[in-house]
Amino acid sequence: MTDSAFIVRIALGEPAQPFLVSLDLSSNDLWVRAAHCHHCATLAHFNDLRRFDRFQSQTFRDGGAAAWNAGPSRLRLAFDTFRLGNATMPDVAFWQTLEPEESAEWHSPLDGVLGLAPPRKPESPLNVLLQTYRDSMKQPTFTLRMPEDGQAGALIFGHTPDAVNWVEVASHGTWAVELGQVAFSHLRMSGRAALVDPSSNCLVLPAADARLFFEQAQQSLAQDSRCSSLPRLSFVIGGQAYQLSGTDYGISRLGGCDLCVLADPDAAMWTLGEVFSRKFPVVYDFGSSPARIGFPVVSQASVAWRLAKTLALCALCMALLGVMGLAARRSSGVASGMVIRERLLRSRGAERLRQALVVPDSGLASHHDVTLLTPRSVSTDEMAA
Repeated sequence: MTDSAFIVRIALGEPAQPFLVSLDLSSNDLWVRAAHCHHCATLAHFNDLRRFDRFQSQTFRDGGAAAWNAGPSRLRLAFDTFRLGNATMPDVAFWQTLEPEESAEWHSPLDGVLGLAPPRKPESPLNVLLQTYRDSMKQPTFTLRMPEDGQAGALIFGHTPDAVNWVEVASHGTWAVELGQVAFSHLRMSGRAALVDPSSNCLVLPAADARLFFEQAQQSLAQDSRCSSLPRLSFVIGGQAYQLSGTDYGISRLGGCDLCVLADPDAAMWTLGEVFSRKFPVVYDFGSSPARIGFPVVSQASVAWRLAKTLALCALCMALLGVMGLAARRSSGVASGMVIRERLLRSRGAERLRQALVVPDSGLASHHDVTLLTPRSVSTDEMAA
């Protein structure tokens, strides 16, 4: 699988030190590489990376002498002024990385990671944003507008569509929801949950479900190699059905179709990645308790039911008016009438990530705040054998 990431420009400290970080909706931590990172010089490209220099910031506050160990990396807690788009927040918690590790993050051209999971810690970026701008934002929400045709997408705060199917998160601290049902081919599954995370490129399935799905996909492709022949995936969320066709999660290749579907032997739930959010843009409400996700209202059955209900009410009103008019005419003999949007990047190239990003000159006190997002790079995974 070729990985890619949503990239956003942030700044830390006073005066501001700029960084390009990837978005992670499964974490609510912010981390960047520290200028005094021990042994980081052993990384061939380290001198080309942006690093946070605490001695150059007038508002830096150390989080304590103890370092938090995460596997082979050492992180030290700190607090400083944080900027995202047009928002400036004081005393936001973040981690300085002090030791290199042999992970993809260390060998990427990015400077760190910004977590956008539901806020759990008082000093986490989303929580400080909520406390600082609660009265300025129209609503305490954010959404990712996906890049289209090489154009930048957007990370938008404080704006929610009119018609939303709100679903509360299934577990504290994650953007996971319960799935009423998952269906493909002739199979129906219940008791599932899904992490709604467009920062993950593809659909990710627990091993047992993935095995069943790949069997059905292989049978379909054996008869017709086009992506359109793949099974339709249906997810019932909040009482509405959201369907992905084979062309939604498959990438057409010469002579065949690759699937943007992965199997994770350690996963306990599904992950609805970018292929889902591109078709069904969602809104994340980080100000409610518990947090909730707003899905678009797309269920034809729901629309038809509301239409039928409206028509029935209209018919009832007309009948009542007719009865009232008849009664009035009988009593008086006279006929009477009544008038009732910083750029978010989708990229893999190191040089493209170093381009300057333009932020719209508008405040959070306006309708909403837009952080422009990168052009999308397609990520696929071949179907398991």
